[in-house]
Amino acid sequence: GDHVITTAWEHNSVLRPLYRLETQGVELSVLPSNAQGSLDLTGLGGLLRLNTKAVVCTHASNVTGNLIDLAYVSDFCLRHNLLLIVDGAQTAGFLPINVRLQNIDVFCFTGHKSLYGPQGVGGIYLRPKLDLQPLKVGGSGMDSFSPIHPTRMPEALEAGTLNTPGIAGLLAGVRYIKKTGLEKIRGEEQGLTKYFYERVQGISGVTVYGDFRSFYRCPIVSLNIDGLDSSFVSQVLAEEYGIYTRAGAHCAPLIHKALSTAGRGVVRFSFSHLNTTGELDQALLALASIQRNYGRG
Repeated sequence: GDHVITTAWEHNSVLRPLYRLETQGVELSVLPSNAQGSLDLTGLGGLLRLNTKAVVCTHASNVTGNLIDLAYVSDFCLRHNLLLIVDGAQTAGFLPINVRLQNIDVFCFTGHKSLYGPQGVGGIYLRPKLDLQPLKVGGSGMDSFSPIHPTRMPEALEAGTLNTPGIAGLLAGVRYIKKTGLEKIRGEEQGLTKYFYERVQGISGVTVYGDFRSFYRCPIVSLNIDGLDSSFVSQVLAEEYGIYTRAGAHCAPLIHKALSTAGRGVVRFSFSHLNTTGELDQALLALASIQRNYGRG
């Protein structure tokens, strides 16, 4: 009987749980993306219903790198007494996030992206006094004679043996970020993104996706070469040039439908502050060569 609002930018990590909830009687509305991959957040008001309970949104698109205006969404949720649930997979470790000041009720993140942790570890922040029903119950290392799983946090959501090596790896990543400096890392990555974007635009037959009017964005450039499938381009980059990218739909089907790339996906370049402009120059030369040797015309 409840209603949830989400966006066309979402990863399947958000979409599939929401689709499952639809089968259980939850109504869902999706704020659409335009053909350039942008959201018009003023459209949130038109999706609001009397039974709306939450807005679930990604902090940044994993396909285009564009950031959502979280302050706008937060204010909308406050004005209408809605829960704000944020997918921070792309931004944790890249942007400063203050869950209290930004009025975030639930913040979910992974460790293997900008937090420099290993795969298979992540976390969830819950606003105090916000109760969740666990998906899994079982061993907790405490209250062993109780037939009921512990209800206090964080044990309520931590059934089974914890991924201690993963957590240790995540801690090492967080310490690295603190030692290096979040602003330094972000500044270098945004500089590399701008460097690559401005030069890749000059390669004939290359289409870049997303809104680049501002480089206050995640360090992602997604593109296609005319006439070529993204998986082919990514494979050639890897096998012939030793350059590794991510091709395909990136588990984000709705944004690909908006971009008209559902059929062939996109090639995503993701930059780290450990990359160099020399490496980017090699990637640019490789793309130009692929376009010349394999592209349309």
